[in-house]
Amino acid sequence: NPVVESQLVARPGARDELGLDDGVVHLLTVGRLTSVKRLDILIAALSRLRHEGSELRTWIVGEGEERESLQAAVDRAGLGGTVSLMGARAPRETARWMCAADIFVLCSEGEGGGNVVLEAMSAGLAVVATPVGWSRDFIVSGQNGVHFPIGDAAALGSVLEELLRSPERVRSLGGAARRTIMDENLNWGGCAQRYLQCYQELCG
Repeated sequence: NPVVESQLVARPGARDELGLDDGVVHLLTVGRLTSVKRLDILIAALSRLRHEGSELRTWIVGEGEERESLQAAVDRAGLGGTVSLMGARAPRETARWMCAADIFVLCSEGEGGGNVVLEAMSAGLAVVATPVGWSRDFIVSGQNGVHFPIGDAAALGSVLEELLRSPERVRSLGGAARRTIMDENLNWGGCAQRYLQCYQELCG
């Protein structure tokens, strides 16, 4: 689901396209609904949140074998009105959701890489993630995103509560994340150039 520059639109415009309330904080996660993604941690964190003066909507994009159990957990926590399991979405639509959201969360126990983190950073989202895969490589916690320990719902809840109290912090983290992508040339063109350089070096 690459969020390429040509697909980036202003956040209010993306929300208008998707029919989202611009006065609500929107949290997004994208990925296969499998046990390794630990979305149960996100639901547990959301159930503990007690925030003042902020409304939060959570959108879970993806499909997988954990969908029924996750929906049951959402229902048990009484989050059915604020947490939506949306199923799989086409790449272009997923890009629009990234452009519309404020915060991106990754709860995975492990990632081989994790394009989704780079895509969320490219869209200027405040990324809250476990230190795995490319989250570990490209996020400096507290500067261009925030790390929390694997499996720690209380820590995730605390980070989210802090962000909900500080829209300026959300914008600052998102802006820094976007600059990281641009400064490191972390797009498909940059990837192609690095592969080409490797091939040229190997071929002498």
